[in-house]
Amino acid sequence: MAPVALTASDISSQMVTINGLDPATTYRSIIYDGTIRKGMVNFTTVDTRASITINDGTTSYTSLQDAIDAASDGDVINVQGTWDFSAAATVTIDKSLTIQANPDGKRPTITTGNFDLSGNVSTFKLSGLKLIGKALQEITVSNLVGSAVVTLDNCDISGPDAGLIYAASSATGQTTGFIVNNCVIHDFGAT
Repeated sequence: MAPVALTASDISSQMVTINGLDPATTYRSIIYDGTIRKGMVNFTTVDTRASITINDGTTSYTSLQDAIDAASDGDVINVQGTWDFSAAATVTIDKSLTIQANPDGKRPTITTGNFDLSGNVSTFKLSGLKLIGKALQEITVSNLVGSAVVTLDNCDISGPDAGLIYAASSATGQTTGFIVNNCVIHDFGAT
């Protein structure tokens, strides 16, 4: 990309708009005053195609956890675009849900610490997603009441340090079913 010269207005407003950047991409900006380097900042552009909705609703959520909290038992959360929720570390699932790719879009990417099943979750399904885990396991089961069936369908899963699923000793129920259909599971383990 060619250098961008700041105008007096850009400097006074401490803001500049740059067109033509790719969505969900990290860039580095190096700031010069003439030939003297004054600073550097990294930034990531927003994925303008990104959305998280519940069932066929029109409300778009800015975090997966907000959508989960707003959803009712048995709802389908549709995801589109690229999302990084790794700062939140854990996405808590406390009801039966399906989290899937938006039927009208391409495979979305979700980066997260892990999904933690806790409470009364009888079914949990991840479908059509690219999942990048940033924790020891992609799915943990803790404080589960009763039993659950976990289904992974048509997903690309990578990144966790230790494994795909882990049942903590605090889980009072048990995972009675674990179904994997047409998934690619790769690049696990600390590097």
